[in-house]
Amino acid sequence: MDRPHDTSKPRASRNHNAADAPSSAPRTPQHERIEAQRAQLLQAHGVLMCLYEVLLHAEGDDAIFYAEAAHVAANLVNNSVEELDSVRLNAA
Repeated sequence: MDRPHDTSKPRASRNHNAADAPSSAPRTPQHERIEAQRAQLLQAHGVLMCLYEVLLHAEGDDAIFYAEAAHVAANLVNNSVEELDSVRLNAA
């Protein structure tokens, strides 16, 4: 359910994995490190979005402020993942 204050946009699916990469692209150690960091960032994004949802519905005067802080952090992580996606696409 959309919320009026939710400014996030639907994103294209990012559930790509290394198997989705073209077979002609060599797997370098740098590529492996980028993919590992990208996977960790996606996990952090998921945790932050869960935290956002929980805090958004929590009792307490400051809960909404903490929820918004979690949402900002999730968006920062998401932006980093998008940058890594562009690096991966350019390398392919």
